[in-house]
Amino acid sequence: MFKLFENFPQVTCGISNKADGAMSLSDENLSENFRVYFQKLGIQKRQIVRAGVGHKARVVKVNAQHGGQVIANCDGLYTDSKKLCLALTVADCYPIYFFDPQSRAAGLAHCGWRGCVSELILNMVGAFQSDPGRILAGVGPDIGACHFEIQDDIKTSFENFPGAIMRRGRKIFVNLPLIIKAQLASAGIKPENIEFAGECTYCEPDRYFSFRRDKPAKIQGLAAYISL
Repeated sequence: MFKLFENFPQVTCGISNKADGAMSLSDENLSENFRVYFQKLGIQKRQIVRAGVGHKARVVKVNAQHGGQVIANCDGLYTDSKKLCLALTVADCYPIYFFDPQSRAAGLAHCGWRGCVSELILNMVGAFQSDPGRILAGVGPDIGACHFEIQDDIKTSFENFPGAIMRRGRKIFVNLPLIIKAQLASAGIKPENIEFAGECTYCEPDRYFSFRRDKPAKIQGLAAYISL
């Protein structure tokens, strides 16, 4: 999915699409899609550690003993264990994939707008306990600046990133990719080691679910993963 990772066969990553069905960690009626998707990838349940997601900045280091578990209230996972798959679901939030080629460690973060303005990315990079300059970061598809509209009630949440706030008539939009790029750089990741998928889930109804576009009664998520 990312050119940055192409020269490193020891790491694989990806994200499901609409054809794979709706994904959820909490709804048992949708869990079969999650199982089948990873089975097609040759990844067994015992190899998968899933972030329970709490829209916070908590990052947890996991190993083989965590296989098959969901880590509650967690938006970031880090591991240096081989044959372990980190996974989470997103629905208009950004999956961010991290890989250190030298230590061969990987991380995966669920970055919604709260994660963008919190210390989630800083905590994720810090979990590697290595030189941030060698970490590669791939930012997956999710809602773009073209459709991330906000109301005045949360505008102050973005006051540290005034360049990311845009007005179109009476509407207010926020450029989350710009904030993510700034946060990654602030954490010490080099610009040349950052790659964006460049796809907006809202703009791709044939490929991706979008909570803001579809407004479903139950969340229809996408499964993101990175595996060593």
